[in-house]
Formats: sequence, structure tokens, C-alpha cells
Amino acid sequence: MRVAKFAGLMVAAAAAGVACLPHSALGDVFGVPVSDRVVEAEIAFPDHPELSPIRFTVREGAIFTIGNEATSRRDGWAVLVDSAGKPTFRPFEIALNDAVRQSGSVMTIPLGQKVELHAGWSYELTAQRVFLGSFSDLPVINPRGVSPEKLAGIFGKTGGGSCCVTCGGLTLCATSVDMDCGSCSSLGHYYRQI
Repeated sequence: MRVAKFAGLMVAAAAAGVACLPHSALGDVFGVPVSDRVVEAEIAFPDHPELSPIRFTVREGAIFTIGNEATSRRDGWAVLVDSAGKPTFRPFEIALNDAVRQSGSVMTIPLGQKVELHAGWSYELTAQRVFLGSFSDLPVINPRGVSPEKLAGIFGKTGGGSCCVTCGGLTLCATSVDMDCGSCSSLGHYYRQI
């Protein structure tokens, strides 16, 4: 099973122009998996009762995204599991050129608890369970010392420039990354990999 199939479900709600996409559907934005644990969660839209909730699964260390076509805004959430087994979500805003900027603090969401989020629209995120997946063709690797291009070949899409930042056990790669612990860019002016 490939990680793209487990990273999220590509579901579009045409009425509101909302989509939830797996990390590999976006181009060069991806997170490097840190384990075979998988978080299952759900996004609901309380302001749009006509929309069904979107259920998705994401491998620990990977990123899932949600986009609003009406506002052209895309948000991403990198997922890790803390020592108590609770999912943590690190929020990002994703620009059209696949540049990623951290847009808030890391949030721990206990299983079954709804958290209301506002990112140009309101939605609720509920972490439902954590379980062990099987990813024999995409093993967990230590990303230190591995080039962004090689990581993209394994976990993301190739073709564009990538750089990676490692922060708090999470390695996130994109055309540029701006996290609270460091930043990098392959868009031109600076390149600083942490």
C-alpha cells in the first residue's frame, strides 16, 4: 500500500468548493513518515450542514491539507503522536507555489474531542483513533543527511525544487518551509536547512 492512499481521501464538496487532499496530490509538499502509526480523523463543517463530514487517515509525520476554492486558501496539518498516544497537529498555510508557513502552535487533540478551527472558514477537527499501519514499500528512514530530492523521490512528487526542515521530530519538505525552529527555500534568495 502506498502512503498516498493512506495519507488522506481526495474528496471534493463542489457546493462549497472544499477539498481534503492527500499530501502527494499537491506537488512538492510532503512530510517524512516517522513511524507506521496512522491517525484517523474527521473534518466537519458546522456552518455548512449540507456538507458531509470528511474522514481521512494520515501516517505519522505526513501532512494532510484542506483547501477552500472560494478563498483560494489551503491549510495543512502535520501529524505526530505524543508519548501518551495522543495525536498532535501542527498547522500550516500553503501558498500556490507549494511554499509552507507554520500558522499556529502545535495542538494536542485528545481522541474523540472536537476542536473548532478558523482558516478563512470554520470547520471542526476530531481525532478518532491511532492505529498501526503497514507500509512495507515506504519504510521509515532517518531524514538527516538525505537530500531533499531523494526524500521527494521516496515520499513526494519530483519535478520542482525542494528543501526540508526538521523540527520536533517532524521533517517537512516543500519549495520553501517556514517553521518555528527554522526555514529554508529553493525559490531563489536563501537556503538554510535545519
